[in-house]
Amino acid sequence: MESKDGWRYSGTVGGKLKEAGTNHWDEPNYLATNSSGFKALPAGGRDNSIGPCSLTKGEVAQYWTATAYDINSSWYTSLFYLDGGVGRHRYYNYGGRSIRCVKDE
Repeated sequence: MESKDGWRYSGTVGGKLKEAGTNHWDEPNYLATNSSGFKALPAGGRDNSIGPCSLTKGEVAQYWTATAYDINSSWYTSLFYLDGGVGRHRYYNYGGRSIRCVKDE
């Protein structure tokens, strides 16, 4: 399994996940179309050692994945208002990131 983290310049993949427009996202909300129907909203993240995420409201959405990196940390993905790609990062499990619950119908 690849263990690299950082931004994946994946063209428009992130934009397809982000809510279109600037009601919640800062301008320019680059390449946001929400064509996937996921409608990601910016919520930032929390670092237990310094408090709330330093990014301002409207800039970033961070979601935990179901994949652990090691016993102390896990992977999360990021969407950013200035990019249409998807970031892949790891962080300590005590940190705060959003989760997305899906109900099976």
